[in-house]
Amino acid sequence: MATIWTLKIEGIEATIETHDAPHQDEIVAYWLVKQFGTAEFVEKYAKNGVIPVGIGGGDFDEHPANCEERKKNECAATLVAKALGVDERPELQAILKATLQEDTGKKRDSNPLAFSAVITAMNAEDPSGEMAVAWIFQALNAKYSHAKRFWGESLAEYEKSARIEELVGPRGNTLKMALIESDNLQLAPFSRSKPGGHCAVAVVKNSAGQVQILTNQYYRLKVEDIVRVVRFMEMENKKFAPKLRQILGNWKILSSAGTLSQIPEWFYDEQCQALYNGGPTHRDVPATSLTIKQICEAVRIGLNIGQFEPERHEDCTNGMCKSSPDTPCPWYAFGLIRCRKLRFEANHGDSGISERW
Repeated sequence: MATIWTLKIEGIEATIETHDAPHQDEIVAYWLVKQFGTAEFVEKYAKNGVIPVGIGGGDFDEHPANCEERKKNECAATLVAKALGVDERPELQAILKATLQEDTGKKRDSNPLAFSAVITAMNAEDPSGEMAVAWIFQALNAKYSHAKRFWGESLAEYEKSARIEELVGPRGNTLKMALIESDNLQLAPFSRSKPGGHCAVAVVKNSAGQVQILTNQYYRLKVEDIVRVVRFMEMENKKFAPKLRQILGNWKILSSAGTLSQIPEWFYDEQCQALYNGGPTHRDVPATSLTIKQICEAVRIGLNIGQFEPERHEDCTNGMCKSSPDTPCPWYAFGLIRCRKLRFEANHGDSGISERW
């Protein structure tokens, strides 16, 4: 038995033939032909009007045939994409990569709601593949449209408006931080891409004045110190009463995950190591009183573990904290991990406190 898909490309009728209960790669190959097929493609690859996909050992079959080896790092979708000349398009890379990985089993997803798992379930109900095709075409169209905007409009806006600054990371390494003012939700992810500079941090401000501080998971940054600095600065800007400031001055409370009722502007997402001042799903959160300059300073203070308060930097790097009630260090209230470690070691020797990087 075989699955037959009939379509018209530039006025020429063509038929795609594959096996029953088609897999993700054959369905994606069909979608590619519908999206990008040309009369020239049909004339070249349709034999007797039929284009075999994933069967018969032909141009679009990666499986071994006649004692040949499997076509390495290929699946029906990648073979069709190359024949159509669209395999290098950036907006198709995620679709092709995920399809190839699933087909070769390199990163097969065990998620029961993954594409491949849902297709298998649908094929059990309808071996013709029509149910699976209708569903996956909708998903592919949405993903492709999203990717086209990402590599088109979002790329252009990012290149025009994003400001890239360098900062010192926890290992003394130079990292990039993207400063973005836009309501375009794709710009922060774009900052993590190669064209976006592989930025480690993105500070994004929307038109409502809400700000998000996002980290690139690749760098495994920890933002606990940033959380305390940002919340303390917010508290200072709001001129809290001394008693409330004293309560919130507890460093453990100040770096708590989630939201503090007294400082509702900031939500600390411990799992993603990100700090959110509202956003698309929480539009009612009041905008921060902090300027972008203050937020960037908080990020720099929080990440650069070799940095101390400028006027006391030399003493601190020599292992001496000279902050006291009479001459308090401006950074003491931040409760920076490196500062607490320094004071503990000065008083007790080896602190046993991990830098947590």
